[in-house]
Amino acid sequence: MLLLIVSFPVLAENESPAAGENNQTTEDEIDSLFGGQGDKTGTGDGDKTGTEDGDSGLLSLLGEKGITLGASFFLMAGYSPGFDFLPMDVSDPDSIEYIDMAILKLEASISFNIRLSRELRVFQRIASKAPELVPEIEELFCDYSMLDAVFLRIGRHNIAWGISPNYAFTNLLARLPEDVDPEDESADSFAFKMTIPVGVGGFDVVMFTRSSFWDADDDPDVDEIGAGGKFNLALDNFDFNIGGYFHRDLNLRFFYSLKTTLPFEIEAYTEGLLAVDLDYFEAAEDGQIVFSANAGFYFDLFDQTLRINTEYFYNGEESELDVKGALFPLFAGHNVALNISWAFFNGKFKLLFQGKYNITENSGVILPAATLDVIPHCTFSLGIPYVLGPVSGGYFQENDDNKDRRIALVFAIILRGKI
Repeated sequence: MLLLIVSFPVLAENESPAAGENNQTTEDEIDSLFGGQGDKTGTGDGDKTGTEDGDSGLLSLLGEKGITLGASFFLMAGYSPGFDFLPMDVSDPDSIEYIDMAILKLEASISFNIRLSRELRVFQRIASKAPELVPEIEELFCDYSMLDAVFLRIGRHNIAWGISPNYAFTNLLARLPEDVDPEDESADSFAFKMTIPVGVGGFDVVMFTRSSFWDADDDPDVDEIGAGGKFNLALDNFDFNIGGYFHRDLNLRFFYSLKTTLPFEIEAYTEGLLAVDLDYFEAAEDGQIVFSANAGFYFDLFDQTLRINTEYFYNGEESELDVKGALFPLFAGHNVALNISWAFFNGKFKLLFQGKYNITENSGVILPAATLDVIPHCTFSLGIPYVLGPVSGGYFQENDDNKDRRIALVFAIILRGKI
């Protein structure tokens, strides 16, 4: 439950592109699931990069020469008591252990946005985290415009596809092979992306790899680099994406995503994934070709103070279920998710709820929480993460708490800011 404790008010690697790979995790509160997200936890398609001014990477090329500096700081400190099991888990209630722990999370970053000309800019972000406090280049890339018709982005940056804020199964470039450690939080992505706008849509062509995919410590071999692309069609009330990606260490995958606005301002979305195992053999966990899909909704009530997201997800895959930056892997079978954010007093006080449940394994996790913002840059947070289902269930087994607690009370004070 350690990851839940650290991130309950600042959702990681929602799991949106999902959850996957969100270098700006500390900038997003739990209710960022409902829109306006920063880099990592955005629900829309696009690049999850650290361009902290929110530019697209295309329009950013149109500025004048110059250097823009950015910086961010995040500190979370708190206390968390809890229990390793509940009475229904054990035959002897006296064996239940009370466990408490301190919470400390410290991160800081500095970024350089260097515009060399109208056509070329360079972006770099350096971050460090406690306890190591070792500076790490999390992003370093250049943007280049070719005659305002083709746009290139090359270097260390993240690319995120997909819509779901809960299950990042269509975030193909964040999917990990079985032999890569999903708990490795280091920035390891290298990508080449070419964007060709066409009318109200456009094409993206990508070449992508990770340093954790390489067999050696120097440059990757050609067959250690993946390739793919997607097409986007964006109308006023309709957004459609279709694409695919292949890397030799991963199954070949194709996806589509569709979102639209229904009457009463209800936003609906659906995604689908086709995975093909090119090294299929009869004893494989999956079939040679498997299909996964989801359907979800967002809607607002009471002048948008109450925001709700609900989603159903069927995962046909049983292997390669880890997603870079996600709190939990994807779980096979039938899954449901519910997210609620209710704001009071002009958003200064919020009641929050996040829940995920895997019907197939009868396993899940819920997180009721509350946040209070009454002092500039400071948030008081209270939450109760609780892992549902049997000890053998996926959410309990993948719970990263080094104390192996089923339930806990978390109180934390968060201090943060950025320029």
